[in-house]
Amino acid sequence: MGSPGIEPIPISEFFYETVYIQVSNELYLIPKEHLNVPDTVFAQMFEDGVPSESSHGREGAHRKNPIVLEGIDPTAFRAFLKAIWKRDQLESSSPEDWANILRLANLWNFKETAKEAKDELFRVHANNAYEMLKLGNEFQVANDLYSVPKEYINIPGTVFAQMFEEGVPSDSSHGLEGTHRKNPIVLQGVDPTAFRGFLKAVWKRDKLKTSSPEEWINILRLAHLWNFRDIKKEAKAKVFNARSNSAFDMLKLGHEFQIKDWVIRGYAILSHPSFMFSIAPLIENGFGDKIAQITRVREALRFYSMQNFQDVHISGAMIRLTFECTSCRSLPPTCTHNDYYDDDHGITCATLEIVTSCRCGEVVYPHRGASLSLDKMSEAVVEYVFKDDLKHFE
Repeated sequence: MGSPGIEPIPISEFFYETVYIQVSNELYLIPKEHLNVPDTVFAQMFEDGVPSESSHGREGAHRKNPIVLEGIDPTAFRAFLKAIWKRDQLESSSPEDWANILRLANLWNFKETAKEAKDELFRVHANNAYEMLKLGNEFQVANDLYSVPKEYINIPGTVFAQMFEEGVPSDSSHGLEGTHRKNPIVLQGVDPTAFRGFLKAVWKRDKLKTSSPEEWINILRLAHLWNFRDIKKEAKAKVFNARSNSAFDMLKLGHEFQIKDWVIRGYAILSHPSFMFSIAPLIENGFGDKIAQITRVREALRFYSMQNFQDVHISGAMIRLTFECTSCRSLPPTCTHNDYYDDDHGITCATLEIVTSCRCGEVVYPHRGASLSLDKMSEAVVEYVFKDDLKHFE
């Protein structure tokens, strides 16, 4: 019988603190010691505390209030648990299991487990160049080592300049990271082929002449990532010259790099009356939700390109017949100066916007008085119709 009012003492050898974890719709009860490894994501989580307003206490403390790991495949998580806990079951693990273990070990910073998984995958796939290439690109275990003159990457305003300014501490006996071949700066998640292309742009420029559009896209990607502004500007020009006639390339790259002009260009191509419009490619390329807006632009440009120039008088005002709203049949907005058109020359008042819409909001009007080419007007109408989408771009 225990003494009343006295807190019992946990016996560490026989006392295991457990954590409830939910992955998908599966529930796990795991000894905390296997997850609470120093410098891992879980150790940081337990150190910071996981508050919860649940009546069941902190997350992970009760089966009805588990720690939920979003986006994790249950099969991969079970393989990971074998590596950190149920190691007697590890012998039967397949190469795919080890790949899953490496993915989660990298994600949660279990360094020893990641190293073990890398060694096992290398042992299994050492003679399979294709598999090694796939794993190398995914997990950056490629054996590429570069010795780069510091002056080419220590450019003011870049990530590397900031890194060198703040210093890169290291516990290695070989000194600071990057100062010895046995202690290089590791660029996680960077494709070796893309990095070699980037080095041509910042260093080996005599080899840049043979670079393909795909290489320039990779150069742009890394210049954008590391804030090499001059290289980014050069790469933008090269990519635009190569891909500016592809609507979907302009849209995808424009969204990736937050380049407003490219997104406008992509929508302008799709909206141009000469473009063979089809819904299926829009859906396949991820722009199915923009069909209605593109249709509005196409209709506006059709009116713009087909306008006749016969002026008529209605209630004393000079207007164009083609400017009647096809939806509500009313007249479009007029200039606040009450001279929508000059009586002598039929020119739109200078204060009127190039593109407006009817009061009903359904029909967009590009105004002929602007005297823009159809291509330029196409871009103007796109910017008007897609203004909410474009406001977050550079």
